Amino acid sequence: MNGLFNDNHTLELVPEGSGAAAPVGYVFASAGDGGVSQVQRWVLYKTYQPFFVKKIELRVPSSPSRRYSSLPAWKAAVTGALWQDGATYVKVNSTVSSAIAGAKAPKLPDSIRPPLSRLTVEHAAALNASAGGEGAAEASIDARRAAQLVAGAGRRDLEAERISGSALQRIAGAGLSRPAPTDDLDDAVPVQIQIRALLLQRKAGAPDFVAHVYGTDKVNASNADCEINYEYWVVPPQYLPLPASAQSGRSTILDFTGSSPKTTTAKFLAEMAATSAQGSQVVAASCVYFKQLPQSI
Repeated sequence: MNGLFNDNHTLELVPEGSGAAAPVGYVFASAGDGGVSQVQRWVLYKTYQPFFVKKIELRVPSSPSRRYSSLPAWKAAVTGALWQDGATYVKVNSTVSSAIAGAKAPKLPDSIRPPLSRLTVEHAAALNASAGGEGAAEASIDARRAAQLVAGAGRRDLEAERISGSALQRIAGAGLSRPAPTDDLDDAVPVQIQIRALLLQRKAGAPDFVAHVYGTDKVNASNADCEINYEYWVVPPQYLPLPASAQSGRSTILDFTGSSPKTTTAKFLAEMAATSAQGSQVVAASCVYFKQLPQSI
């Protein structure tokens, strides 16, 4: 298995049990390179509302004209018939590993920078000293909260989002170096992950195959008009990539009805490594969400 889906296939997303209802999105998978096992390209319409619909089926498109089997055909469709106003375009780089506990999502593209900077205890002291009664204009809320967490938890450092210009001026005024950026969302102490879904492969009269899907909270990129997050899909050995699973008579459902307390990436992967069946694999993915079609689709 090199990904959640078979390469060079298109799938449509529809609310479970909706029959011939209009799709709420599409996804096309193709082989990756440079350490990326598979690239998924998703078009999600405004009607894609997983936490309201709750269960969404992934299936072979009901219209043969939407069954794109090459990347050029997909790109032509996205810039034409598939795109709708208000849609979100998601580009996903993923890798597959049997080493669940040590799984790492692929690096984000060089053109996308995480909005995270490492705050030291010294930075925290400088920001807290300047907070006074001058309000949020003195230092960004995210940076100040991170600074308070550094001091309160006794940590050596912590990640903060969106450090404002005024906060950087205070740090420089204290004679400190600028907080160093980080390239890895999983390195960020305050970043939590939460269950997003279960991926169920279902067949009448047979037990479900259940994959656990977690993702980090989405954050704004620091240098591009997009959001980013990491996702981890832990799949059992019986899992069949779509659309091969459909040929065996199984339907594939994204189930958003469950809930789970937030945890860290490391804790989730350790739990999955300890409880998953032998032969399970993890698909680790870095995801970029665009509200407008990017130049590189």
